Amino acid sequence: MTIGLKVKQLYLADGFTQESFANAEIIFVSPTFVSKVENGKKEYDEKQLKDIKKHFDLVDIPFSEKEYPAFRMRINSFRDYIREDRINDAKEMQAKISNITKLEFCEPDFSMLYRLHEILLLFVEGDIEKAEELLLPLQDKYDSFNDENKFHFNCRMGYLLIQQNKRDEAHECYQKSLTLEDSSEHISEEDKKYLYYAIANYYVGINCPHLVILFLTRLDRADIEKCATIQNLSINLALSMSYLQVNISGESERLLKICKLHSSIIEDKFYIGLVEFGFGVLYRCQKYEEQAIVHFENASEFFNETSDYYFLIFYCKSCCLITLNRTNEVEDEHKRLKSLQNKNELQEIILGTLEHMMIMTNNMTSFNKESVDYLEETSIPFFINMGDSLEAIRCYKLIKQYYFKNRKKTEVHKVNTKIVEIYDKINSNKDGW
Repeated sequence: MTIGLKVKQLYLADGFTQESFANAEIIFVSPTFVSKVENGKKEYDEKQLKDIKKHFDLVDIPFSEKEYPAFRMRINSFRDYIREDRINDAKEMQAKISNITKLEFCEPDFSMLYRLHEILLLFVEGDIEKAEELLLPLQDKYDSFNDENKFHFNCRMGYLLIQQNKRDEAHECYQKSLTLEDSSEHISEEDKKYLYYAIANYYVGINCPHLVILFLTRLDRADIEKCATIQNLSINLALSMSYLQVNISGESERLLKICKLHSSIIEDKFYIGLVEFGFGVLYRCQKYEEQAIVHFENASEFFNETSDYYFLIFYCKSCCLITLNRTNEVEDEHKRLKSLQNKNELQEIILGTLEHMMIMTNNMTSFNKESVDYLEETSIPFFINMGDSLEAIRCYKLIKQYYFKNRKKTEVHKVNTKIVEIYDKINSNKDGW
């Protein structure tokens, strides 16, 4: 690519037309002169090139480089804005560079990289259907991709497959990305960070906390614990809950305290609520029910009462109250939430689980098969599918206690076996991918 075309790439990426660039008082030339340079009939002199580079903040980058960085810089900015949840900035950058991909001097690898980041934006905005529409046709072109684009393609495809609950296929895509992570100098540490976070989320979904910890501790812990960003908050929360699942409560609490500080700096109500929820879960696991209830009540103030988070918080708080034999405090709120219209499956199961728990705890010596069956056939599979093995174990322990009170020793043994199986799964594959 000639210097004239490289400069054209630069000014187009910054939103100029040929005419507006010439008239922008950067190099003080006419549009005709710019056109002749781009057609190879004239050249920019040394001073003009210096002024161009100064204007575009590229003073130390020679125009003689084989791969001129103008377009890559814009693409990387586009990607970073998406990851930092600066959606308006991302769309502004998208508007600047979208037409460049259609120009004949724009290399196909760059066009594909831009398309893959466009798909990332759609995922962030929650438009899974549109993202799928753009992503699936790219499979036919995969063999022509460079390693950088193969890395990003597999990251995007892995995420899409997770949304479609195709976990085995998602696992294969993430494995491919892992094998490519060091294949290109353009795959940055930030790119790897997002891959590790995606893989950790995959393991959250299949109840493998040791592997969540493995991948999240690959990240730069000093940066993640020091810098208050939404992404770092999400990582520290996921890591905290995973440590809790493997009974390392001290590290879980330490990370939650960092999250509390970061959420107050960011002033994001959603994450402030999540952190309070996290503290409630921590203290509930440590059997400090009174403290847990305080945090669950704090957390509930940050969520709409029709949201799934509100129902989950209510569930955890209610379990603490049931443990403290304060079932009467649960019943009124349970009745009110049950009367709400348009509840989804999660909310129905939460309320159903609590209802059967109260039936069982209020009369331990009168066997109620319907309640036991509901916990075993509906509640426990639901919690396991959510990635909450500890809650599934708590349900089994209540059933075990119920069987014991009703002198069903054979059933007690069967439940013990099921509890051990879940613990074994939590502790499986702890040594690596």
